[in-house]
Amino acid sequence: MNKRIIYITFPIIVILAVYFLGPAPAKPKFSSDFPTVPTAAAELDQYISSKEKEHKLKPDNEARIIWADSTKKKTAYSVIYLHGFSASQEEGDPVHTDFAKAFGCNLYLARMADHGIDTTEQLLTFTPDRLWQSAKEALAIGKAIGDKVIIMSTSTGGTMALMLAAQYPDDVFALINMSPNIAINNGTAWLFNNPWGLQIMHKATGGEYRSFPPNPKEDQYWNNPYRLEAVTQLEELVEDKMNKETFQKVKCPSLTMYYFKDEQHQDPTVKVSAILEMNKQLGTPDSLKVAVAIPHAGGHVLGSHLVSKDIASVEKEAEKFATEKLHLIKHSSMITDKIENAELYKNLSPLFNKAFKYIAETDFTKLAPGKYPIDGDDVFALLQEYETKPLEECMLEGHKKYADIQYILNGEEQVGIILFNNQQILKPYDVTNDIAFYKGDYSTITLSAGNFSIFFPDDLHMPRVQVDRPSPVRKLVIKVRVGK
Repeated sequence: MNKRIIYITFPIIVILAVYFLGPAPAKPKFSSDFPTVPTAAAELDQYISSKEKEHKLKPDNEARIIWADSTKKKTAYSVIYLHGFSASQEEGDPVHTDFAKAFGCNLYLARMADHGIDTTEQLLTFTPDRLWQSAKEALAIGKAIGDKVIIMSTSTGGTMALMLAAQYPDDVFALINMSPNIAINNGTAWLFNNPWGLQIMHKATGGEYRSFPPNPKEDQYWNNPYRLEAVTQLEELVEDKMNKETFQKVKCPSLTMYYFKDEQHQDPTVKVSAILEMNKQLGTPDSLKVAVAIPHAGGHVLGSHLVSKDIASVEKEAEKFATEKLHLIKHSSMITDKIENAELYKNLSPLFNKAFKYIAETDFTKLAPGKYPIDGDDVFALLQEYETKPLEECMLEGHKKYADIQYILNGEEQVGIILFNNQQILKPYDVTNDIAFYKGDYSTITLSAGNFSIFFPDDLHMPRVQVDRPSPVRKLVIKVRVGK
């Protein structure tokens, strides 16, 4: 009887031993060491550019900063965009750029580790640890370009975003996750990172790659084909970190968007049920976490112009979350740039062309403060000299007939800006001087010598605000008629 048991059990033990001792992905370590990056704008741009030049990248896949304006100064809020597995920044375009522009944020478009490289062996070296390191660096860059960091992400970028918010709660202000990868929507996914998982996939697919029908435009921004080793690593990442322990450590405001119309029409790539369970388990107060379906998106990727069918709804929900939950102020339509780029704005109208022509042809060092005609009442210049003032002594102003070109000749000042939205009136509209004064929230920009801004009638603005202390400013304001 004992021999019979041995004969039966021994082969089973051998088989189990062979299986469990078989090849499988190594367990990730996820170092908590936080990277250091340059803080000066020029050095940071060079740092990113130099790192990207270490690889042969596919066109438009490189990491880069999109600065809120030409001054390249740190903004109150920055946005970092983390793309998903086998993707690129285009997976969130134009949602990430439109959001950053709407709220005046510097934007960092990350290229996650091993992605975007022009090679026949795409994602061969991909591991959770390498992905984690690139996510931490993106957060470090976000901190360098903004006082508070908002992480926007798609799919596995959302996996990283949740991990960052859990590991560095003081450094992540908010999350905007599109289709976060909490669990892969594949009934056999659990096999991928188990012993012999890679070998099983090789047999099942008949090769070493996962591939899709060629699509030249999409293939520029997504890996196709890519090595199956990366799939085993992806499943290891998700199983190891997408759990209640991680989610409960997330305390920041969170917006989660996902594709779900009905049981037959929902995200085919990641599990919606897992996304909703994650949202429930977040440590974020219920009043600051939002999960919303985008039923007409048509697929997993919500934010890309190449594949999403409802970008408008995604942008609407992101802006609603930003204004209602984060209390961000939507920026105005105003333009800020360096005077050497003035040629770009001459075609706004023939009157703007005259204004910029006047700037280009005039030596302002020879002019005293005062009013100077350019084209009758349609375009005229005001040369001003004054000392900047504390914030509490300044007021928001707005115009109806004229747009302002405000060009700093010497000195620097802060300017409060906000779109007109029926703010409280402090001083009623003065028809003669085309000005009214208002009270309300606003954000600020800094204008230095050589910078100019264009304020249209919908752009309330508060000039003459001191930067650190009162200081002299010499400024040219050109009034350009845009209304009757």
